Amino acid sequence: MEAAGLAVGIVSLYNAAIDILGRVDTYKKFGAESQISLVHFEAAKVRLQDWADRVGIREGKMANIEAKRAVIVKSAFESLKMLLDEVEHTSSSFKLPARRPTTSSNLPVETGEKPEHHQASKRSRLNWAMGGKEKLNRNIAVLEGLVDVLYQVATPGDPSAGHWANASPLKDNEAPLTASEAALKSIQESLIVLDRRDILEWLDALKYDDEQEKHISLHLNGTCEWIITHPSFINWESDQATDTGAKFLWIHGPAGFEKTVLSAWLNRYTRDTLKLPVAFCFSSSHAHRIDDFDSIVRTWVTQLAQDSIEVLEQCQAARREHSGRRASRAVIWSLLKHILQQFPSCILALDGLDEFPDINETRPLFLENLKNAVASTKVRILITSRDEPDIEAQLRASATKLNKQTMLECRLSKEDVKIDLGLYSQAVVAQKFSRQDETYRDDLSAQLAERADGMFLWIKLQQSQLRGSQSRKAV
Repeated sequence: MEAAGLAVGIVSLYNAAIDILGRVDTYKKFGAESQISLVHFEAAKVRLQDWADRVGIREGKMANIEAKRAVIVKSAFESLKMLLDEVEHTSSSFKLPARRPTTSSNLPVETGEKPEHHQASKRSRLNWAMGGKEKLNRNIAVLEGLVDVLYQVATPGDPSAGHWANASPLKDNEAPLTASEAALKSIQESLIVLDRRDILEWLDALKYDDEQEKHISLHLNGTCEWIITHPSFINWESDQATDTGAKFLWIHGPAGFEKTVLSAWLNRYTRDTLKLPVAFCFSSSHAHRIDDFDSIVRTWVTQLAQDSIEVLEQCQAARREHSGRRASRAVIWSLLKHILQQFPSCILALDGLDEFPDINETRPLFLENLKNAVASTKVRILITSRDEPDIEAQLRASATKLNKQTMLECRLSKEDVKIDLGLYSQAVVAQKFSRQDETYRDDLSAQLAERADGMFLWIKLQQSQLRGSQSRKAV
């Protein structure tokens, strides 16, 4: 791009930045709590305006500038605009009341309405203490760094001349210019990281990686593999007959059948085999939140955003459109629906749906909302739970020609988990009776597996009573 074209872009970005800087005054409402920060903020603002005056940005125009310098300056202003958008969003999230109208003599206008306070509300002050102050200081530091880069790339000359003081040939200035580029790149990278962190804080999902790792660590080699030969799983996994739309696979069975470990293993298997984004949620970390079912959606959206820059940008746009420190329920569901429509081939996994309390039929409502969100997509949904009538009724309602969604199920039986239970029993016995001969261990593990009646939990409960020092008769 020619320098003239770049100059037009720079002027436009500069004007946008100054416009935002002029609107952001919310922090002043916090009085002494923000005075030091505001001094830095105002100083950076004055330096930016002084720089613009001295390099000739006046009345929508600017002095001539070398193309390479212009590229760096334009990039710096793009980052500045991104930063100030975030500053304005954070400022608006405090939702401070508007000032009461005044007359030209600065006296309050009598409207008959209750006067509004000029100072921050208690809620706003709480938001300020819980992160607003930290974000302001962080953003001011980045703002100061960007202004420093502008001064390095184009040192202001005589303000009356309106020109670049360091406009000598680039070959004489390569070193400082390269240093400026490196500084700008570092700032831009930090902006991306900070922006991502802000978005994830706004989505407000609970930690999920630890849950996946905890459950997959309990997996024994050779177990869970029976599921990939089950007819329902084969159908669910297949990308054939795509006109059927979204596919639900419901794996259900009695308590103690290790459905959670199976779910964690399937998360890993489907991610590695199908090469599709997998967003998972375990009830153990969500079922006791106030917004139980919304937290599932928050977790799914957060994981999809972590895996895709396009999804992250969608979340970023939604965050800028909606004020507040935390995404609302309506925004979260809307985000999920839009994400799945644009990226329809992904997997949503939910373990332990039955552990979420069904208060006022919230479980069926969640499933209904989920079906609406995945409509007209090829999303695969994996749900594990115990046998609960309300879950079954709502999932079976998915299998209609009208919405083109398929409901598949796998009801866990003792025969399904027989091999896995035997391997688990052998592992427990081998650990407890490592000094006993192999024949004894095999016999004992077989007896445990038989008496467990398909329940891994029963064997797990026996571990505390099994001791390697016990005689065979005692065992």
